[in-house]
Amino acid sequence: MPTKIFANNIVLPNLREAASETVCDGMKNRRGNHTARILVDQRRAGVRIEIESLEESWARTFDFPREFAPGYIRQTITEAMR
Repeated sequence: MPTKIFANNIVLPNLREAASETVCDGMKNRRGNHTARILVDQRRAGVRIEIESLEESWARTFDFPREFAPGYIRQTITEAMR
C-alpha cells in the first residue's frame, strides 16, 4: 500500500517534494497503510520523520548535514521498516 504523507512543514517547495518522494520511496512495497509526518525540528535544526501504521511506528530526527541526502534517508527508512 502507498504511504500517505500526513504533514510536511518544509518551507521550500522543491525540498518539501523531494523529502516526500524520498519517504514514499523508502516505504514502497510495504504491507498495510502507513502515514508519515515530515517536520522541521526547530530545536535541533533537523528534519524529523515519523512513520506509523496499526502494527508499527518509527521516528528519527536527521540533524547532521550528511544525513540530509535523500539516499541516506531512503536507506535508513528501508532498513528500519523491514
